[in-house]
Amino acid sequence: MLVITGALVLPSTRGQGRRWLMAASLPFLVGFLAAAVFGLDYAFPSQWLETVGVTFVIAAFSAGWYVVRNFTGRSARLALALLFPFSYALLSALIFIPWQLEAAEAVYRTAATLVLNGLIARDLAPGRAPELPSRPVLRGVFLIFAVLAAFRIVLSPWLPSPLGAATSQAWSVAAYNFGIVIQALVTAVLLVALAREREAARNEAMSLQDPMTGALNRRALERHGAVVAIGGQPLTVLAFDLDHFKRINDRFGHSVGDAVICTAVETARSVLREDDAVFRLGGEEFACVLRGVTPEVGVSVAERLCRSFEEAGRNVAGQRVGATMSVGIASAPAGAAIDLEDLIAEADRGLYRAKNRGRNQVAEAA
Repeated sequence: MLVITGALVLPSTRGQGRRWLMAASLPFLVGFLAAAVFGLDYAFPSQWLETVGVTFVIAAFSAGWYVVRNFTGRSARLALALLFPFSYALLSALIFIPWQLEAAEAVYRTAATLVLNGLIARDLAPGRAPELPSRPVLRGVFLIFAVLAAFRIVLSPWLPSPLGAATSQAWSVAAYNFGIVIQALVTAVLLVALAREREAARNEAMSLQDPMTGALNRRALERHGAVVAIGGQPLTVLAFDLDHFKRINDRFGHSVGDAVICTAVETARSVLREDDAVFRLGGEEFACVLRGVTPEVGVSVAERLCRSFEEAGRNVAGQRVGATMSVGIASAPAGAAIDLEDLIAEADRGLYRAKNRGRNQVAEAA
């Protein structure tokens, strides 16, 4: 399995994706140790070797949960993950083996894999994990094996070991091993797919962003236009431009000028809603697209943006800059056919009206 995983991982991803996949190989490494112990147990049968092998199997699922928590950006509770294999080993040494409680041992180890499969599936649920094409498939795999584990617990008294607590048979050993290999192989393939999809999504997001400010760029604006055109909601566009920006650059230098531009974007984000889009159209020119916002509300938002930046632009990068902005506004009613570029052009006309009136103010297109 390690060879298969390596063959899948190494040629398929680069950089951060490969580093994550190398970390994700931990469950497969632990699974390899489990297979090695079971091999020894086959050659030299021992209840203790079987216990160690099962401990490693549970540890592999625990490592899988740890990896998924890392992938989803959640705190990875290593101590909690290790609780499952350690508790099984401790209970086996102190209770299950000395008291010959084969049925209780079978239920406990199956319950541990049930819980871990369920925890992994939960952390891959929508809203808890990145929305990538392979995520629901991987979640489905762990849900299926969680359900199978639940059935094994119910049928444990009648299922032969290692599926249950009855006397082991050749077919039950083969079925158990087949299930583990299939789950490991499918998981390995889907982990590679997830890493590649996340890397592609990050590259796509970077291609839509202005690298200096983090605002969206013109390419993103074109894509955004296709979305708002079918929205059916009122739409308001704010076009804003930094006043006397060339003078700021000439007086304070380009580093301060860049800081002023970044401050403008930060101010816009603080004023606007989380799902409102801020685009850098070039230089010191920006546009904000506000879906579901009427002209009256749009004017109020634009005034707040203008006043907030007047405050934020007084001192930038340790310099008393006194930067301000002018804002133009244009709106389209609900149900109207929307051409976002035309609406931005109309907002631009409002912007130039604001500049002609003396700057540091809001104006609508005539």
